[in-house]
Amino acid sequence: MSAGELTLITQRELVRVGCLEQVDGKWGSGSQKALQAYAERKGIKLASLTPTEELVNSLKAAGGRVCPLVCGNGMEVRGNRCVAAGLSVFNGVWKLTRHATTDCGDWRELSTSILVNDGVVSSSSGLSGKVARNGTINMTLTFVHKGRKGGNILTGMIKNDKGKGRFKGTGAGSGCSGTVTMSRM
Repeated sequence: MSAGELTLITQRELVRVGCLEQVDGKWGSGSQKALQAYAERKGIKLASLTPTEELVNSLKAAGGRVCPLVCGNGMEVRGNRCVAAGLSVFNGVWKLTRHATTDCGDWRELSTSILVNDGVVSSSSGLSGKVARNGTINMTLTFVHKGRKGGNILTGMIKNDKGKGRFKGTGAGSGCSGTVTMSRM
């Protein structure tokens, strides 16, 4: 086989086993990294990172996926492909902590637990809201302080098992603002 044919066949096989994203016919650093990842996963020591007929035969003998499927933010693995994450990816109990950066009276940091179920946020402490498919959070907290209604508007983003954002007070709490951190419990 010619060098060009070896490159194409090797790249096709690396795509098939999940170590390379696409065939481009050029044996560059991306192809070499994919080959190295394949070799590491299979426990093979390579004499070089150049395509050979022996390497092609080894790749063809590999049954299915060798390299793990890694999906970008907002995507999740289903079967053998990346699909848009459903809202259930955020389901669970989360610890939410508000860190005051302005005068919030007698507190500088408050934590509570929230429950996320299919994008809907609820808590026993008065927090409610939504989590969007891309991880954007929008929540409100309502309370009564010294007989006056107040609240917080919380916005931010969840990525994996952590989240961060900001909060701003309203009504009786209008002078209070700061940052928000979240972690899955």
